[in-house]
Amino acid sequence: MAEDQLVYEFHKSADERVRATIGEFRGRKTVGIRIFYEDVDGEWKPTKKGITLNAELFPELKKAVEMIEAGLQQEGQKGPSSSGE
Repeated sequence: MAEDQLVYEFHKSADERVRATIGEFRGRKTVGIRIFYEDVDGEWKPTKKGITLNAELFPELKKAVEMIEAGLQQEGQKGPSSSGE
């Protein structure tokens, strides 16, 4: 199995990162969003917190994120002051 392709990453906290990836599982293309932590040796390791979906479901995931964004805009919570947690 090939290693997942990292397409985007951002810091969640000082010792956690959120990674968006494209990969393959059992011959099917996948998309994933997962939290990684830095271990004592400085290596980034995946946590159980995350999701991996068949890439065919990506349009549904995108729609969900767009709905979250719209909801936040309605509530006036969108902006740089948002903590993301």
